[in-house]
Amino acid sequence: MDWDDLRFLLALRDEGSASSAARKLEVDKATVTRRVNQLEQALGVRLLVRRSSGWRPTAAGERAAGIAHSMAQQVRSLSSAFADQQGAPRTQVSVTAPHWFCAELLVPNLSQLIDSSPWLDVSVAATSRVLSLPERHADVAVRNTRPDQGDFVVRKAGDLGSAIYASRAYAKSHPVPHSPEGWLAQRFIGYPNRITYVPGFRWFDELGAAARANLRTDDAKALTEALKAGLGIGIVPCFLGDREPNLVRYTAEIHREKIWLCSPAELATTRGVRLTLAFVADIFRKHAAALGG
Repeated sequence: MDWDDLRFLLALRDEGSASSAARKLEVDKATVTRRVNQLEQALGVRLLVRRSSGWRPTAAGERAAGIAHSMAQQVRSLSSAFADQQGAPRTQVSVTAPHWFCAELLVPNLSQLIDSSPWLDVSVAATSRVLSLPERHADVAVRNTRPDQGDFVVRKAGDLGSAIYASRAYAKSHPVPHSPEGWLAQRFIGYPNRITYVPGFRWFDELGAAARANLRTDDAKALTEALKAGLGIGIVPCFLGDREPNLVRYTAEIHREKIWLCSPAELATTRGVRLTLAFVADIFRKHAAALGG
């Protein structure tokens, strides 16, 4: 048996299609299926079956994939163990987090990680869009929800407090309503699909969906700028809202949500990912008061 065939099994099993697996491994489709067939012949058992939804593993395929995952993890650990040796290949780690977190905290402090680990290349995806961890679009993710599928190492990073904000001028000319009708007369600022993603403010989300005038944006920093411009009321992290002198908390209500650090299980123990996870966790620890609101 050619051990390298296990890479092709793992890619086809994870991606579900020969085309995606080929792109991931930088080979052609024929090579992917040929190498998996070669592995099946060597083991004398069927590992993958093709369905209308894509390639799916058999029981034997799942077992083989588990062994392949373990082997891949050991190879990464071996590589990262010598990452700081002269002449050793560089290690790449990709991080995804909301744009505001990257711009305000992650990138400004990134020199601490890079200076201590000069062999590490860090790729930052600053986006509010949730990148797929199962498809390996990121090695480390900052999330406000735990992954509901896949094998991941998850740890709590900290708490994020959010509140309703408005500009001082808007708050002065639009007193806090005391009835649903009064709330519906406000101008709401929110996100493309929801007014807010903070679970504790569901009532605000429901009112905003029924309001007559809304402004929507896909980023918390842009939402903060809209609030500063007096365009309405909206919910942003207290870390952003409290430091703006032109903004006030429109109500005293505040809700905190848990923020999680997630990484695929087979990567979480590699040296580069471990250091990156610790670095992001340290950011949350140092700024716990401001982030918690």
